[in-house]
Amino acid sequence: MNKTLEYYLSLPYRLEIIPDTVDGGYGACYPELPGCVTCADTLEEVIKNAEDAKREWLLACLEDNIDIPEPTSALQYSGNFKLRMPKSLHESLALHPYVLSDEAWAVTRKGQDSRNRMDLLFEFLGLTPVIVQEGL
Repeated sequence: MNKTLEYYLSLPYRLEIIPDTVDGGYGACYPELPGCVTCADTLEEVIKNAEDAKREWLLACLEDNIDIPEPTSALQYSGNFKLRMPKSLHESLALHPYVLSDEAWAVTRKGQDSRNRMDLLFEFLGLTPVIVQEGL
């Protein structure tokens, strides 16, 4: 099946927008479309520019018969867990030997401790993990 520009434009590519803390404005990219990047002074402009950049990027690939990657499903998980925290907390975690050490991980892997690294991290932070299911 020959896929059209409209087909690719209808796919849910992930758009990442990053504030430029040095010069002001915003940068944007589609991680699944290598090299598809743009920037603008305002959030509204960067979103419009990103859509234009995606259209042109896809058109160029179609014209040159270059394979276009399709977006990964939101239900496919990378195994990465990102957590924003204050720098002071990050520094204290980096110094905490049990939560982040290879020895602690080895203990959990051998079944001597049923907790995993996330359990240890939550315990160290004094947090209770909450499981959220998509669509709820």
